[in-house]
Amino acid sequence: MNETNQEIIGLQTSLISTNGVGRDIPDHLGISDREIIYPFTIPSKQQVESLFMKYGTIVYGIKEVEASYPTIKGSFDNYGYLIIGKDF
Repeated sequence: MNETNQEIIGLQTSLISTNGVGRDIPDHLGISDREIIYPFTIPSKQQVESLFMKYGTIVYGIKEVEASYPTIKGSFDNYGYLIIGKDF
């Protein structure tokens, strides 16, 4: 997630073979390996936590991995949460 109050949307490139299970494209698909481009979204930490609070209480939050997603716009962290729903 990012520390701003806005989500960040960008484009990521990778090879088809680096997506999915394993690194080989099954022959029966008849697809050759090539570069693909697809969108990614890095959500706002504030907006995600606000959404969590709408449905429950954040009991515990932790930064799991720092700078786990590097981009040309900066690096972004992974977080984990323990949340108790309002109905419990």
